[in-house]
Amino acid sequence: MISVVGTGLPLPFDLEPYVASECEYVASQRLLTRAVTDLGPRFADYVVGDDEYATATWLHLAGDLGLWVIARLKGNLPELYAAAQQRFADVSPTLTSHVGRDHIELRDADDFEPWETWRWTTVRVPRYRQHKPDGSIVEAYWLTDFPTRLVGSAALYRLARSRWEIENQGFNEAKTYHAMEHITPTAC
Repeated sequence: MISVVGTGLPLPFDLEPYVASECEYVASQRLLTRAVTDLGPRFADYVVGDDEYATATWLHLAGDLGLWVIARLKGNLPELYAAAQQRFADVSPTLTSHVGRDHIELRDADDFEPWETWRWTTVRVPRYRQHKPDGSIVEAYWLTDFPTRLVGSAALYRLARSRWEIENQGFNEAKTYHAMEHITPTAC
């Protein structure tokens, strides 16, 4: 499903069904290509994806279609993830702020090395730590090709967090009101 996010209300505008022998990753490439082709390159500035989409093939496709990319960084890219964890371990936050009752610490660096099959010259990795009033901490790493001069750390945090609008509102609404199930992806 492709949704417009960042407005407080995710607006789904296209779906791509796929058969059981196929995976979500392959179907998402068709969907993204069709959306940009049908609506033109100005329908969106960027695409946000979970860690399964942080592959050279998918990132290159988004770039070829004229979109910036923000993708979740976890153990999917172990070397980059370890480098980011090490880099940010003892570094003061780039920016701190409050979102509601949560205290946010942002760290951001734009000079990580891409892996061999990647066309990007460098990789930008932002990390946020969200301190909740109950004492819990949510930490997330992302990767992006957005240049720092174009999108600052606070704006990048908001763009990355827009991914949760799809999960929390988009999929929930699809399941609750339209009897659509969130399918566990088949490995590609």
